[in-house]
Amino acid sequence: MAAASGIYESLTFTHQAGAGVRTYLEWEATAFGGTRLQGVTVLTKDDEGRIVDVAIHHRPLAAALAFSRELGERLAGTIDRDHFHQG
Repeated sequence: MAAASGIYESLTFTHQAGAGVRTYLEWEATAFGGTRLQGVTVLTKDDEGRIVDVAIHHRPLAAALAFSRELGERLAGTIDRDHFHQG
């Protein structure tokens, strides 16, 4: 999480919604010298209210691929680069 969060230059949560055990957080961010990203973070909780799963979705595609590529560079030697966009 630290490697990924360090890529953002700014991050603002804009909307929140919930359904059952899931909470949806919409956000807007900038990275890479002002490139705009948007996304949704989905938190899933267990019966005791503890977060058991986190899914982070980015858009638009070009920014998501750039994010993946940068994250792969930052985690080189820790996580296999085949898990990240290489283009």
